[in-house]
Amino acid sequence: MKNIRTFFLLLLRIAVGWIFAYEGFTRATDSAWTLASLIGDLHATSTFFAFISGVPEGAVEFFLSWGSFIAGAALIIGAFVRIASLAGILIAGISYFSVLRFPFVLEGAYIIDEHLVYMLLFVFLAAAGAGKFFGVDGIATRGRRGERLWIRILFG
Repeated sequence: MKNIRTFFLLLLRIAVGWIFAYEGFTRATDSAWTLASLIGDLHATSTFFAFISGVPEGAVEFFLSWGSFIAGAALIIGAFVRIASLAGILIAGISYFSVLRFPFVLEGAYIIDEHLVYMLLFVFLAAAGAGKFFGVDGIATRGRRGERLWIRILFG
């Protein structure tokens, strides 16, 4: 039974990683994609974007595109899954809170949309230490259980 759970955790990690890596790569390589194209149809009164308006637009674009790609690639190979999950939570959170107009997120979505589901998946992957199963995190921690606190926190 443990092997089945491990296998499906591996599939989930790779699937979520692929979604984010692909999305990030297409954003990063598309010269027409900008933050304005993402928020163009959003409500001008979005408090979330009022909050991040002090951040340079290029920094947010870089984080949303290359951050998605790097986090997704890290999930696919199982490296630094907890850090990649934190980045994924931030990226999905930016997307979620930018379109939220309580209680509706998007048309047809009442409070919960795919971005919130991604955030929950990232929390699950980080909590489960998903990189330990057929990933770089597992190789890095092999034989080092309990050795150093930072290794346990970073790699699960």
